[in-house]
Amino acid sequence: LGANVPVSQPNRPTENSFSDDSGADETSESEIVLPKEPVPDLDMGDDSIEVTDELREKAEEKKCEAMAKMSDGDFTGAVDLFTEAIKLNPQSSLFHARRARMIGNWEAAYRDLQTSLRLDYSDDANEAIKEIEPKHKRIFEHNMKYERKRQEKLEQEKRERIRKAREERERAQRDTEKPDFDIPGSGNIPGMDNMFSQLFNDPELMSAIQDPEVMKAFSEVCSNPAAMDKYKNNPKVMKVIEKMKNRFGGGGGGGAMPGGMPFGMGGAGFNMPNQSCPGKI
Repeated sequence: LGANVPVSQPNRPTENSFSDDSGADETSESEIVLPKEPVPDLDMGDDSIEVTDELREKAEEKKCEAMAKMSDGDFTGAVDLFTEAIKLNPQSSLFHARRARMIGNWEAAYRDLQTSLRLDYSDDANEAIKEIEPKHKRIFEHNMKYERKRQEKLEQEKRERIRKAREERERAQRDTEKPDFDIPGSGNIPGMDNMFSQLFNDPELMSAIQDPEVMKAFSEVCSNPAAMDKYKNNPKVMKVIEKMKNRFGGGGGGGAMPGGMPFGMGGAGFNMPNQSCPGKI
């Protein structure tokens, strides 16, 4: 094995794939340039199986084929054949050590060398793992840092979604609590704030003005007082009209309502939600 783990191969990561800039900002995600290809998911074999002489012979045949591929420069083919040999005889330390030389990936090579040393210690495998261990450590630390940053970003995005959803709920709740009254010029009418306060504090009136039939009747009476006769036999409409007259002042231009608006509501007019009632009665 010597100091050639992993073997330098075309299109495969080598020692130059990793930056040695130890002075870089620890928050930088580009401190280490990771290989573009993912870590190979190689079969490590089941070292608990009973390896018969027949399996050993077949594994040796695969090893010889793998060495021939390696001599031809076909490292991918060599890795595949060593993997077949390991599956036949997963107890061979040599197979893992040889495959480690050709994987071309520091993490996968480190894993194979660890397995090789666990099965049977050898000086070659031990020296090789010492050489690649610092690189493996840097990759591991980088991956941990990257994963931490990824989780932090996900948490931040989650908090932002929750915040926006909460704001939307609060906005929707505010919109449903009060209907949209539009009274042109109401900002200059004395007592208008008090009128709204009384209206919003009367659940029966608040419920009634959400009724399309009541809104239509009130709009019609606003624009044509004579239309009130049309609704004299409609108890629902008359009840609301009488209640508004009693609450906000009856008849004439005085009463409790400012400006002499209809039923004591002259002046600027009173617009129901989505309805317009300009002018005076």
